[in-house]
Amino acid sequence: MRGGPILRPGPGPAVDHPVVLFDLGNILVHLHNVDRFWPDQKPEPGTLPFAERWGQSHAVHRLETGRISDLVEFYHQARDEMGITIDLASFQAEYIKIIGEPFALTRPILETLYSRFSLQLLSNTSVYHWEHCGKTLGLGHYFDQVFVSYELGYMKPDPEAFRRTIHGIGQDPQTIYYFDDRPENVESAAKFGVNAFLSWGGERLLNQLRQLGFVQ
Repeated sequence: MRGGPILRPGPGPAVDHPVVLFDLGNILVHLHNVDRFWPDQKPEPGTLPFAERWGQSHAVHRLETGRISDLVEFYHQARDEMGITIDLASFQAEYIKIIGEPFALTRPILETLYSRFSLQLLSNTSVYHWEHCGKTLGLGHYFDQVFVSYELGYMKPDPEAFRRTIHGIGQDPQTIYYFDDRPENVESAAKFGVNAFLSWGGERLLNQLRQLGFVQ
């Protein structure tokens, strides 16, 4: 935590063995927009913005639920579906860059909690992005378990993604404290009895963890 704030773990909520379950994008790492796949272009009138095309894409869904495992195959499907204009080599370089750097407070938070609480992760992501976050950015070793959509076969907010995650954690959902940046994911988790919080990386996340007693 050199150069970061001085944090101390708190006692945590008044439950047995509380679990801190994090989303990844916009909670632990910055996400960059996908406009990079349509450089110097704007959506034509009457068409969806690029971010919405990506969010609704069948190709993206197949990649992030493990039905496509090859980035070249994904590129061709995504290009045909969404009209991506960059070439394959450029796409392969730019795809990883959707994932930005961790928030400045991410490592101090994880290192503080890691010594006392069970940290787990639930993310809609591809094998390429998780390997980048887990290995290249070095976030993987903080987590007792990782639940990623390409292994689960389901993406949030699908209830099955949460059902499988809760089963994998193996504890009462009321002992799980989950932080996500999308309201629909928070709502889906809460239906299972999970303590689910709409959040954002950095100060907002830190303040919520303080209020819950995870951090002093």
